[in-house]
Amino acid sequence: MTEAVNSPVSINLDLCEGCRKCLNACPTDVFGFNEKTQKAYLAYPSDCSVCFLCIGDCPTGAIKVDFAITSVRKHSAYAEYDPDQLVLDPSTL
Repeated sequence: MTEAVNSPVSINLDLCEGCRKCLNACPTDVFGFNEKTQKAYLAYPSDCSVCFLCIGDCPTGAIKVDFAITSVRKHSAYAEYDPDQLVLDPSTL
């Protein structure tokens, strides 16, 4: 597991298959890609804006966002919602 202090995002490297979808999904470039291990890593974890796009795009569930940690960069528009009830509708974004 790759975790950063005070960052809401983490990557389970055992589940990461190196598809790079998180790199494409993240609007703040939180993720990097390690060519040697062929896995994603947290390049700029403090930049996470808690937008949940990475979670939606990760096909293996390797990325987790801790709803208890607020982003130091930006307050998420979705933070007020119960994570179990959160449904992102692209037409509303």
